[in-house]
Amino acid sequence: MRLVQLPQEWGHKGFLSDPLGYISLCLDEVKYFFQRGWHGYSDKDFWNAEDHLSYLISAVCENLRATGNGIPTKYETIDEWHRVLTEIQEGFDLYRNNHYEEDETIWRDKLDHSFQLLHENFESLWD
Repeated sequence: MRLVQLPQEWGHKGFLSDPLGYISLCLDEVKYFFQRGWHGYSDKDFWNAEDHLSYLISAVCENLRATGNGIPTKYETIDEWHRVLTEIQEGFDLYRNNHYEEDETIWRDKLDHSFQLLHENFESLWD
């Protein structure tokens, strides 16, 4: 993940096409970094909370699959728990990458299923 998300119209030119705009974006990212460290969130996280939260849920699921040692007692195997985490992650990833599309059938059913699994397993999201 890049530190600064450049506007698409800049292409790969970035600094050369708009030096002051680029410097402003960099300073904003530094501000957001300190806000997250101080408060746990930044102004940028509120502007698009749905993307931020879907990213966090996806990252938590990925991390638990990679490093998690425990499994909830309702699952018999670690593979079963990993499958649930994968299904949660896939729904939120699909939403984050496609929710700007007019046709929400692309992501709606998968996200609803992911929300249901998240609801059922919310207290089990620990390592």
